[in-house]
Amino acid sequence: MKLIEESIPVKAIYIKEAEEPESQGKPFEGLIHNDILSLMQTIFSSLIMQGKSIEEAKAVIFNLEPFNHFPEYIETLISHD
Repeated sequence: MKLIEESIPVKAIYIKEAEEPESQGKPFEGLIHNDILSLMQTIFSSLIMQGKSIEEAKAVIFNLEPFNHFPEYIETLISHD
């Protein structure tokens, strides 16, 4: 951890983000949509196995960062019961 702390230019990152907020990438930017769907489906299946209803599981995922940026995928989730 010390190596990471010493080698990442945190101040420069912070200044650049403050000066150019629109230039910062968004979560999952550049990822293939199938990868996002697959991860959402894995989380969804896990929530169902924990006893959540389909609607409860979808609501949990909808409120998770960064999945809240992909609301169009929520309805594609299916239960494999």
